[in-house]
Amino acid sequence: MKYKVTTTWTVEVTEEEVRRACERYGKAVDPKQLATFKAIQRSIEVVMDEAKWNGGVDVYFDVTPVTN
Repeated sequence: MKYKVTTTWTVEVTEEEVRRACERYGKAVDPKQLATFKAIQRSIEVVMDEAKWNGGVDVYFDVTPVTN
């Protein structure tokens, strides 16, 4: 059987996190890019069993059977 798995991350990015990221990298940081980075980072941590889904990052999986 084949399945289509759609993953949705809900990520909270605070103004403080954006400010710290700007200071650290010495240039403006797009909050959308920071949210993407946080989602990927948390995904890796969960896969490596170093973290759980919490702390401003939630994940949802929608699984649909593929019929062809």
